[in-house]
Amino acid sequence: MEFFCQHESVLMMIADNKDPEKCRQLASALQARENLFPALGLQEQIAAAQYDLDVHCRSPLCTESVETYFHNAQRQHASVRVPMDCAAHLRLSHIASYGATYYSYPWAYATAALIWNELFARDPFSLEAGCRYRDTILCHGNAVDPSHMLANLLGHTPDIDALVGAVGRELDKANQRLNVIWEQRPESATKTPKKQRPKWVGRKGRTRITEDD
Repeated sequence: MEFFCQHESVLMMIADNKDPEKCRQLASALQARENLFPALGLQEQIAAAQYDLDVHCRSPLCTESVETYFHNAQRQHASVRVPMDCAAHLRLSHIASYGATYYSYPWAYATAALIWNELFARDPFSLEAGCRYRDTILCHGNAVDPSHMLANLLGHTPDIDALVGAVGRELDKANQRLNVIWEQRPESATKTPKKQRPKWVGRKGRTRITEDD
């Protein structure tokens, strides 16, 4: 659904078409916000997935703290690391409820990217692709192995290279969209605003701030 909700044609359909130009601007703004630093976001998810697996698969006799596992995963997979003296791992509430299955987030993103690129990227409203998705995925609920449903939908069994390639293409497209938005930015956005210098005025032992006109 994230791929559909970020596509301009889909956003234009569900938006108020009384002002098409405004709808396009809002769609571009949404795409820009959703595509900020996509590689860093993916790295963070991979590091969290590694931390989740390490914590739940460790030996009962292991004496290492969960903080150690967290920072090890950060060093292995993240470009931007959190400081050693903070408990950043406590914000990962999914770790307790998912229990060694947090990796499903990046796996699901890779799978969705593959489906989107092969079936819906050219035409999100394709009736043929939609019916195929309904008949091979939705109609089974949870009664068929997900890997079998994916293979039936795509017509082939994707390997790890196909999944990684699909994610890589999405990262490239996100960077291209950001470059286009940056080049189309209004001229006023390129000007550095004039800084207002505060004036410090002492009055009877007190200090207050006023701004120059």
